Amino acid sequence: AIIKPQYVDHIPKAVQGNVAQVLDQKDEKHMKAELCDELELNQVIDRNVGDLSGGELQRFAIAVVAIQSAEIYMFDEPSSYLDVKQRLKAAQVIRSLLRPNRYVFHMISLLCFKHSVMDFKDQPERDIVLSFFSSSYVIVVEHDLSVLDYLSDFICCLYGKPGAYGVVTLPFSVREGINIFLAGFVPTENLRFRDDSLTFK
Repeated sequence: AIIKPQYVDHIPKAVQGNVAQVLDQKDEKHMKAELCDELELNQVIDRNVGDLSGGELQRFAIAVVAIQSAEIYMFDEPSSYLDVKQRLKAAQVIRSLLRPNRYVFHMISLLCFKHSVMDFKDQPERDIVLSFFSSSYVIVVEHDLSVLDYLSDFICCLYGKPGAYGVVTLPFSVREGINIFLAGFVPTENLRFRDDSLTFK
């Protein structure tokens, strides 16, 4: 698995060198130039990783994951630090990892997860996208529903109690799945997982 971590500000502690050097080392798909254009990295290509801002680190981290070949891609909050335009570009890059005629499963999680790869402790509501295709898939953890709406073909909801139990619903269409998440109620299971629905005013 190749993982884009949640806390991109920790990346400079683990990665040395400039942007171009790191991308050259990881470029298994020979897509460096294309991804640098898509993610607007050309203006920082010669800059040291430690000198990048939060948004630049985010785009750099997405590029590092996307240029590698893997069976599992994991992106933890890829839209943080990014403006609206950059979020859509990042979503397009992530979506481009999918092959034709495959589907994206967006799983809205209502559990507190604790996992060796990504620590979701103390974060009761998390949104996860699972993009399944043959032996490969993409997992995206994200809070921005508009980005998830763009990324997803189907949605499953996860609910339960940490350390006790967890349930995954059947897949729903994107619209129905997001509405279930906002309503806090799964009609197929007659189950309410949140006392109040989420409304936007």
